[in-house]
Amino acid sequence: MSSRNLLDLPSEIIATILEHLHLDAMSKFSRTCRTIHSLVMMYGWASYLKSNAQPSPSLACTETVWSPFDRVRYDVQASRAWSEKNLVARPLSDPWHGKLRPRLAISHTRLVVAAGSTLYIYKFISPHNRHASPGIRFEAQYVLNREGRRPDAKQDISAVNFVPDGGQDRRLCVASVDGVILMVTLPCQKPTDLDGHGSVVIEECYSTYSAINAMSASGNTVISLSSTGTASLLDLTSRTITSTLELNTQGWSTHLNLHASAPYVALGTSCMTSFVVHTLRESEMTPEPTAILSTTKKDSERPCPVFAICNAPPSFPSDPTQCLVGGYFDGGVRIFDLRSSRRVNAPAGIKGSALAPVMGMNDPWSLDALFSVSAGGAVGTHIAAGSARHSVVAFWDVRHPRDGWSVHAPGNDSSPVYSVLLESSRLFGVTQSRPFVYDFGSGVTAETYPRIRTRADRNSHVSFLNVPKQLSDGIGFYVTKYDHSGDGLAHTN
Repeated sequence: MSSRNLLDLPSEIIATILEHLHLDAMSKFSRTCRTIHSLVMMYGWASYLKSNAQPSPSLACTETVWSPFDRVRYDVQASRAWSEKNLVARPLSDPWHGKLRPRLAISHTRLVVAAGSTLYIYKFISPHNRHASPGIRFEAQYVLNREGRRPDAKQDISAVNFVPDGGQDRRLCVASVDGVILMVTLPCQKPTDLDGHGSVVIEECYSTYSAINAMSASGNTVISLSSTGTASLLDLTSRTITSTLELNTQGWSTHLNLHASAPYVALGTSCMTSFVVHTLRESEMTPEPTAILSTTKKDSERPCPVFAICNAPPSFPSDPTQCLVGGYFDGGVRIFDLRSSRRVNAPAGIKGSALAPVMGMNDPWSLDALFSVSAGGAVGTHIAAGSARHSVVAFWDVRHPRDGWSVHAPGNDSSPVYSVLLESSRLFGVTQSRPFVYDFGSGVTAETYPRIRTRADRNSHVSFLNVPKQLSDGIGFYVTKYDHSGDGLAHTN
């Protein structure tokens, strides 16, 4: 068909054709003539994004500034940066006092860092032009002092999640080590006092006698797991516990998925069956696991705790809602397909069989446990895992699982990476000392992220050893990277 005949077609027909074009074909088609170019700009790139854009909460603020073409261009550049392992590393704050076990939560407007009993709130800022990266600004911090609790009582936050509030992104579900689950509502306006003391509304939803080690939320449903292995399903609307399981072992991690064809809860513990799935039926967990996720026959002879759980990357070659990623004590990442027929013998003393992983990955140069996992990346095929030591984050592309690589957080803290959140172009992480970001996107400047003290600040009261070294461009900070498939020798960036 000639271009002349093609232009005789109604715009609606051409728009339908555009829905089926891949990136390279769309780009070439847009250069056919001015009319086709206009139609591609009007319909084509928006259609492409609808089918290919990866979940990226921090990029939601770009919708008022970027056109669909601008977003596609940004994603393509981010994908290239991923393939070249080219990133901008930035701390998001100066180091905190003491050694904390922070957690992260993200929405379309904010990033929350929970450290100790304090919530640090960062707001996502729209880019100032089509070529600039969206920014992040420190908004406020709030100390969660609860009335009726002893001043010396341990109230450190152990988990935090955003929960629905009509799109305002001000409501958080917070769990603490003293066994309490809270509903925290942030104020509508930024307080004059950035410390924000007494500015939040705190409501107690649930209390137990054991420390809560993990919590996950989906909609208005929450699953918590205590240090003694009590799994509790909480309905935030009625503030009632709808189901409870006693696992009688150390609990470490949870994952709640209400979007799967059969909603389920995944639990990570320290027992022989350290990774199990319980289906949800009428808001209750099945008493017995519907799936036991094992490692290998050789490893099943001893417990291997699961410290972190997430769903598979969005572009994993299967239904991501039916695939689970586990971060293990032995430093391995394993992916399980709940519909797989691959089976191994269940651990000793357990009846039946267990699911075998469909894919496994590890950093051959590290034996450290993995404390956090997240999935995403520019084309939705990456997994990130935070190590238990040396502030290391490991990356794998599920298309090439043997070609992983690792990078230390800015400052090389001798700390675990307690929490990671992976988007299409950014990874947010947090160590015992501070939050940080790896940015694979374009348009990053010195103004994109909050300014922190550097070694050039002679009057800084922060210890010189705790201050990461900034690159000469004034944007990124030095980090150490190494490939898993190489000789293990590190190089800096």
